Amino acid sequence: MIDTEPPVDSAMRAEVPVGEDGPRMIPIRRWLMAVTILVLNLVDVIVTKAILRHGGSEANPIMAPIMDHPAYPLILKTIVALGVGALLLASPRDSKLADRSVMIVIVAYVCVMGWNFGILLQASGLHSPS
Repeated sequence: MIDTEPPVDSAMRAEVPVGEDGPRMIPIRRWLMAVTILVLNLVDVIVTKAILRHGGSEANPIMAPIMDHPAYPLILKTIVALGVGALLLASPRDSKLADRSVMIVIVAYVCVMGWNFGILLQASGLHSPS
């Protein structure tokens, strides 16, 4: 048998973790969920800082002491979001628990963000209740 493929330097080969069923590919929905968690966390900091500028207060006892710092809230939220994303991406591909758990967190976070946007609208005077 004649080998028709050109020789490939071993440094050019991509190392892909291989499981029982071939290379472990991370589903796109997991990447989307991980990015969504990161974006929601960062938007939460931005909206909360805007609420604070309009005289509001931070209800989260972990974040309240650091919200006045220009970078600490973004750093903390980024670390937490990247940690959750890493755990999600590392979880078994067929884990329904991981997918459902993160989706519950995303839905809860969207609800919190809706609440925060409502507070921001009221605090800024753009929306006055009738």
